[in-house]
Amino acid sequence: MGYIFKADVYCDECGEAIRSSLADVAPEDKLDHHSYDSDDYPKDADIEHDEADCPQHCAGCGEFLNNPLTSEGYEYVQSALNDLPVCTSLLKLKEANHESLAEWASRYGFEYWTAEDCANDGRHSVAGWYSREAY
Repeated sequence: MGYIFKADVYCDECGEAIRSSLADVAPEDKLDHHSYDSDDYPKDADIEHDEADCPQHCAGCGEFLNNPLTSEGYEYVQSALNDLPVCTSLLKLKEANHESLAEWASRYGFEYWTAEDCANDGRHSVAGWYSREAY
């Protein structure tokens, strides 16, 4: 689960905190999403199941929300990974303070293929990050 508020996404904890702070302006029926605007009060969002065009992080605490991606989202992650200097493992991403990219690569099934891997498996013409998952 999660929340959408003022064009941002929030984890459950941060969304509930915002709702608590706005208790005096809460709509009568929080489940009737047509009765209020997400700019006025946080709406429930099924972040765990709704695809997005990029990885989502909570606008409050920064927690990675593990949302599924569209095909454009997979391309976004692959582009972000390939824009880095040559990096051969998730461990090196973490050591280089690219925690978010390491989380993305792990969650969305990306791994790094070296030039040797490419020559041996015939699947890729250049080294870089590739998704193990179909998108």
